[in-house]
Amino acid sequence: YSWIEGDNPDIDNANFYIAYDRNSNTVNSSFNYHGIVQQASTVFPAYNYIVGNTALVSDNGSYIDFISFEFETESNIIELLLNGSYPYAIIQVDEGQGYEYVTYDASIKSEYSSSIHLLKLEFSETKNRKLKVGIQARFGGAYILNNTSINPVTTDEEKAIFIGTSITERRGGLGYYNIISNRLNLDGYNWGVGATGYVTEPSYGTGIRYNYYNRLVVNKDFIKDADIICIEGGINDRNQDISDVVNEQSKCIDFIRENAPNAKIIIIGVFLPKGTLDSQASSLNNALRENCLNKKVPFIDLLTGDTIAPDGTIITEGTGSYIN
Repeated sequence: YSWIEGDNPDIDNANFYIAYDRNSNTVNSSFNYHGIVQQASTVFPAYNYIVGNTALVSDNGSYIDFISFEFETESNIIELLLNGSYPYAIIQVDEGQGYEYVTYDASIKSEYSSSIHLLKLEFSETKNRKLKVGIQARFGGAYILNNTSINPVTTDEEKAIFIGTSITERRGGLGYYNIISNRLNLDGYNWGVGATGYVTEPSYGTGIRYNYYNRLVVNKDFIKDADIICIEGGINDRNQDISDVVNEQSKCIDFIRENAPNAKIIIIGVFLPKGTLDSQASSLNNALRENCLNKKVPFIDLLTGDTIAPDGTIITEGTGSYIN
């Protein structure tokens, strides 16, 4: 792969699949998107690009802009059109044995003056292959060889929603949301929001960032067919009353069980480096763990290394702090 500044493709006799057709006001269905996408802007040049719009995360309508999509093509050269000052991309390739080849690229040359780039992927032979793409940028479409085509991929993946702090929100190749979704072949949705928690709803710009319960409530229709809902948190609630945090955790669990009855709930405890662990974080983590035990919800204890099943069985015990 290689990055190209600007929107002029390297491919001779290129066939272009535009992401958003502003004349018909439609998203190109040749790409199979994970989540909800929409026109990036009605203003040039972004009117032919799309952005992700999956989860409302604040009271002023802001949302997560990570885009994930799949397609298949027989072209051995593909150039993806992106709009973003410092975009990154995660590319997976399936040549008949499932998604096997993963490329993580988290950097763009800083001397680039333009926010429009092409990500060029080139393979040694022309054959049908599937590609799964995750990008932190606006998506404008794809160039391929003139005698080839792009078609959507039929997927049969479990729908997994990851709710949490900035640790969940992280978009780069090291983000656990990306790694888990890729390795378990999940249709994953990132609902991580920095500085939030079960109780904590900080002001941000002109709005309030939703806590976990309110994030679930405003996205009620989206969660109803979820297969997995994973909640990470506690680190931003350390200054809150522990009983309040536990009550909010119970509200989240009860809301999911009522509105997404087929979803498996998984709770991830407090993230905190071993060397900075304090009694407040430990006490909060223990209280959240005990509440999950009472409500028969699996709990992953990142401070002790315990993984606990819904019936209280400890699957892994005392393997140590995840962040040491």
